[in-house]
Amino acid sequence: MSFMVWLVFVGSCTAVYSSQCPSDVLVMYRMVVHMEWAEETFPKQYPLWRPPAQWSVVVGRSHNASGVLWRLGKTASDSLKVFIETGKSDLLIREGKQQKRGVLSEFFAPPVQKGVGVTEAVFFADALHSKVSAISRITPSPDWFVGVDSFDLCIGNKWLDTVSLDLEPTDGGTDNGYTFSSPKWATEPRSPISHIRSRFPDHPANSFFYPEMENLPRIAYVRFLKLKEFSLSKQMSPEVLGENLLESSVVGVPGPSLFSSPDNELDEFDKSLKQEKKKQKRKKSIMDPAEMNAFRSRPEITMKSKSKNPKKHHYRRKPCRVGEWSEWGNCSKICEFGEQIRTREVIHYASKNGRPCPPLEETRRCRDIEMCRNPTTGFFRWQ
Repeated sequence: MSFMVWLVFVGSCTAVYSSQCPSDVLVMYRMVVHMEWAEETFPKQYPLWRPPAQWSVVVGRSHNASGVLWRLGKTASDSLKVFIETGKSDLLIREGKQQKRGVLSEFFAPPVQKGVGVTEAVFFADALHSKVSAISRITPSPDWFVGVDSFDLCIGNKWLDTVSLDLEPTDGGTDNGYTFSSPKWATEPRSPISHIRSRFPDHPANSFFYPEMENLPRIAYVRFLKLKEFSLSKQMSPEVLGENLLESSVVGVPGPSLFSSPDNELDEFDKSLKQEKKKQKRKKSIMDPAEMNAFRSRPEITMKSKSKNPKKHHYRRKPCRVGEWSEWGNCSKICEFGEQIRTREVIHYASKNGRPCPPLEETRRCRDIEMCRNPTTGFFRWQ
């Protein structure tokens, strides 16, 4: 019988029970976040432009008691302050790197460009890192966000199959603003992180102030679904697993050679990569007019007259020579599948009837989520 638990997010999502799950098991979970910030349910000062209502990237981690991302009732760290005020996650990621023994898996879900939408990510947990935390900034806002605070996915000695948590708007305590678009006004000293209620803060200018309501409508909720459990035997040791992930993964997404999700989305992504590679093989180098003029003026092209007619010349045959590939450029999209480009330059152009130049540009699929550029250090943190 499937073990299913449905919970309501009240206060911080901190599990009451301690983890007693098997220590030789690695568990794969999918996090699906549903955003429900609609003008119909939150009509007061609902942001329609500059910018419209939306959500930042979701930053998450599986961790133990020392790898906390944020904590209700505590003051925000400097890295958290930057994220909840600007949506920039660089410092949060750097903080996770420094907590080597506290964090197992860092994961990221793409931003939602509207108030209502869905985003998701895959991550891993084990008995030593059974808690999960996540956070997404409400945009625009002074320092407001929704998130999960250290929820334990292991209850008793079993990993939860599925769990749903309601998320409440939360005040980071770093900015005094009351409205979505209020100017920056730092809170000094910082206030403890607290939930925003329909009557708290008790100020008519507050964008979430609905005194006629007992509780605010739901603004978001998250579901965690267990995908698979792996036994960390000799054949599936952390070292071997990490190497295989590095070979078969694309910027933070586990490769289909090891894992497959129920809807085969990873397999489909693998197919799209193969199709992209085939397209690149069929590409041909095309010389633009500027390159053609440069080619004609190259000093290494020699001409010898074979007849008395000066208009007839003979080109010494020379193959095209190209340099080394450059480093891959930045991903064209953030937190979504995009493209990276690398190029190389022509050292010597081919002479007439010489071997033409090979392609001077290559592209590949990518998913640029900052630290996910390095799956070994950004996705896993093995002890």
